[in-house]
Amino acid sequence: MRPARLHWSLYFLVVTLGITAPGAVFGAFVFMLFGLLTGAKFTMVELARNGAQTFGFYFLLWAPGIAIVLCVKRAYEKRRRPS
Repeated sequence: MRPARLHWSLYFLVVTLGITAPGAVFGAFVFMLFGLLTGAKFTMVELARNGAQTFGFYFLLWAPGIAIVLCVKRAYEKRRRPS
């Protein structure tokens, strides 16, 4: 695989993970917070796991599309830049 293609693949993966991971952490925090506020009968670990899975999934739905757009935008700007 050529280095330029590898660069864009890695950039895509970094952006995707950079969106999904904070979404999972945010979900864990939100589920634990609402579990405390509502008096849920689940442990904090169960709430955190469910929140990370739920929000991580929803953020993962959006992350690849956003990553593709950012890759195309970055390539366009790189190509239009005067050398």
